[in-house]
Amino acid sequence: MTEVKMIYLTGRTGQKYRFYTFPGPEGLKAKGGVYAITQRSMQDKAWEHKVMKIDETPDMSALKAIMRAPGYDCHKGANCLAARLENDPVRRRKMTEDLWGNYFPSMLTA
Repeated sequence: MTEVKMIYLTGRTGQKYRFYTFPGPEGLKAKGGVYAITQRSMQDKAWEHKVMKIDETPDMSALKAIMRAPGYDCHKGANCLAARLENDPVRRRKMTEDLWGNYFPSMLTA
């Protein structure tokens, strides 16, 4: 069984975004990006990802502290972090909102 290195998440607009997968936030660069926390499982000899959270940050290396902070709950069963670098804050926000529109449409109306 090979380890998943990339996944593609699709936004509300149909745009596909390539993310790299990691077991945790260790080693992420101190650059801006978009991240998704997923529950990864094997289905029919292929990895499937249930997206549990999508967000953006100006510093991906800060995810280690964020995810270990008291009270941080990223849903039971989360076991994979998918990250995509994007330093431009406007593009990062648009990408995040596009992804929310597909995976969490209620976040756009809040």
